[in-house]
Amino acid sequence: MENLDYIKNLDFFKDFNSGFKISKSTEDIYVVSIDDEKKYTIRVFSKDSYNSIVDKKKKIDILIEEGRKLYPILEVGKIDELGLTYRITDYINGIKRYETNKDNYKLGYYIGETIRDYHELSKPIKNDNWVKNYSHKIRNVFHEYYLCDYIGKKDYILLDYVKQFSYLIKDREAIEIFSFNNLRDIPIDESGKVYLFGVQGIVEADPFFEFKDININYYKDEAYSAGIIDGYFLGRPNRLFFKTIALYTIIETFGTEFKKFDKVNCEVAKLKIQELSEYYDDFNTVYPNWYLEIKEKLNGGD
Repeated sequence: MENLDYIKNLDFFKDFNSGFKISKSTEDIYVVSIDDEKKYTIRVFSKDSYNSIVDKKKKIDILIEEGRKLYPILEVGKIDELGLTYRITDYINGIKRYETNKDNYKLGYYIGETIRDYHELSKPIKNDNWVKNYSHKIRNVFHEYYLCDYIGKKDYILLDYVKQFSYLIKDREAIEIFSFNNLRDIPIDESGKVYLFGVQGIVEADPFFEFKDININYYKDEAYSAGIIDGYFLGRPNRLFFKTIALYTIIETFGTEFKKFDKVNCEVAKLKIQELSEYYDDFNTVYPNWYLEIKEKLNGGD
């Protein structure tokens, strides 16, 4: 059994002497419960992540000072004997939504604005690792796809799009992004306070990559998802964004379905590729249909 005494011995918890419970949520996330009432989340990282986590705390503190309704990082520290960095936050897991498209759009817009503000506080990373790594991923996706037995009627449309527009990532400066598992699952409490932390650790990438799953996970949350996009661009998302997101949508989907050529589920792959084609009318447009449709609804009233 894992020894979690080091969590109880952190300075942050030294005044809590009773009712202290620790549960493991994932491999590196723990929940501390105090008297079954107050809860905290402890996330552990490698020791060399310390400066990145401190930097994230500073940026979130700045946004809070500027009036953004965000949960803060309560403490960042090192556990030298274990080679770990830790981050303590309040525990929250609620996902807030409203009854109307208009209100959900406003909620998404606020989150999009906040992500933009955070990105603008982030310094560009002075290396080309992002371009090299993602270009390698594109090559690997093509390699595994061409080795597998699956052949779809419209695959060439998506693959031609990637070949035509893969140059887009070459001019994208990387920053340290949140890297949400799913933009739809950002926790928000009843007061509208946002828990704006990714769960994938430290990720350096094109800021647009923050939206990599928005086409895949928009279903039944179109107004909120459109709001995130519009908020990030202060109401005027550009064509470059949509062209780049289309590229990321294809590669992230193919990267999941064609991870290993000899383990492809042909039926699932067929459905996923069909969905992608439908998003973009067989890539006759770079604007996803769900986005255009919900914007038309919003402009016409909810």
